[in-house]
Amino acid sequence: MTADQSRSRPRRLLRPIEVRALLGVSRTTVHDYTAQGRLVAEPTPGGHRRYPADQPALQEALAAQQAPR
Repeated sequence: MTADQSRSRPRRLLRPIEVRALLGVSRTTVHDYTAQGRLVAEPTPGGHRRYPADQPALQEALAAQQAPR
């Protein structure tokens, strides 16, 4: 994949409930991780949070979820 292709693809943004399920933590923990800078959230126009899936903590969890068992 070229740099141009990666820029043209839309970023995958996760809702807080998806992050909770992926990491196996509570809503409060996701909020705390965001406040501590362990996760980065992007605000939506409506004031909600969306989490880019390309963050290292989420990438590790996604890779582990997709790994064959």
